[in-house]
Order: sequence, then C-alpha cells, then structure tokens
Amino acid sequence: MKQNPERKSSIVSLVIATLGVVIMFVPAILGMEGIEGGYAIVVLGIVVLITGIVAAVVYTWRAKKLDAMLSGENLLVHWTYSQDEWQRYTERAHEDKKSASKILFFIISGFAIATGIGFFIKDPDSGKYVFLAMLGLIVIMGLVAYLTTMLDYRRNKKNLGEAYISRDGVYLNRVLHTWKGLATHLDNVVYEEEAQSLVFTYIALDRIGLHSYTVSVPVPEGQKAKASEVLAQFKAHRG
Repeated sequence: MKQNPERKSSIVSLVIATLGVVIMFVPAILGMEGIEGGYAIVVLGIVVLITGIVAAVVYTWRAKKLDAMLSGENLLVHWTYSQDEWQRYTERAHEDKKSASKILFFIISGFAIATGIGFFIKDPDSGKYVFLAMLGLIVIMGLVAYLTTMLDYRRNKKNLGEAYISRDGVYLNRVLHTWKGLATHLDNVVYEEEAQSLVFTYIALDRIGLHSYTVSVPVPEGQKAKASEVLAQFKAHRG
C-alpha cells in the first residue's frame, strides 16, 4: 500500500503535544515567577498541548479513512496524469494555494496581534510576554505557510501526481479531502468544461466553525466519459 501522509501528520501532532508539556515546565526549570511571565508561558504550553492532542486525534481518524481509500474501499476511480496534464495542474494549484495561504496568514496574524494587545493592556508586566509570544507565533505561521507551499510545488514539479475518488472523499496531490465525519457533508459536484475538472464542494468543521472547501480534480485526456459516470453516481447517491 502507498504511504499515508496523514499518519505522519498524526505523529508530528503528538510531538507538538509533547512540546507543549515541555513549554509548561519552562518557568519552573528557569525559576521564573508567574507575574514575571511564567503564567503566560504556562498558558502558551497548555494551548500547544491541547492543539497537538486534538490534531493527533483528527489525523489518526483521517489516516484510517485514507488507508481504506488506498485499499480500494468504495473507490470509484483512480487516475494518473501525463507530464503536460500534471504541469498545468501544478501551476494552477500553486497559484491557488499561495492566494489562500496569504488570506489565512493575515486572518491568524490579526487574531494573534489582537490577543497580544489585549493581554498587554490588561497587565503590561506579564502581557508583554504574551505579546512577544504572539509575534513569534506569527513568524512561525508565516514560515510554515511559505515552506509548505514551496515544498508542495517542488514535489509536484518533480513527481507525476494521481487522484483517487471514492464515495467518501478525494485524495489528490497527497492531500485528503473527506466529507464523512462530524458535521461534514458533500455539498455539490460539478464538471467544469473550461478547466476539464470534476469540482467537489464540501462542508467541514474547522477551528472556527463550519467552512466550505473546494477541490478540483483534473480529468485526464480520454477520461471524460468516466468523469461523467462518476458525476452521475454522486448525483444519484445525493438524490
């Protein structure tokens, strides 16, 4: 069976949770008083710990979904692409991801700065540490977004991609999109003639509530009839 990147993400999430525990004990190790920033660091550690645990649970569940898809469970189609087809997809996906990453970065940065300022206004002595921690978080988020975007782009340029479409989701470009889960459902499936792609829109629960996601799966040359068949199956199932 192919490698499951969701399982790797689950392991990374557990490492992050462990890092949160370490951060919580930093004030005690350094002998830092709570009013000198110790409380703020402990709070940051708790946030990192909880985030890691939640992420580990989610990624473990997603890993099981992907294992089932790669094994052929409820699989509708498995497509591979020519060099030219994948190159067109790679360039389009790169531009889309850069745009989405910028929007997400600015939103998170806004919340982080507002949180830091709020703590600083309420208690300048300890709040300044929270504010500095938020600035550090912004820098880390920016680096992660940039590196993730560039690594995906370079990987796509180096390797030909493939797509798996099942009744439960889509696995494209080593990214799993699934609409089977808590408060998650498939909203719509259409075929876009201009892009020659099957476009799936689904609703999923994220950090701030229900959110609409879209994944565009390019249809290989000569597979339009199969794409129509897949589309008809989704329409019939939803109907």
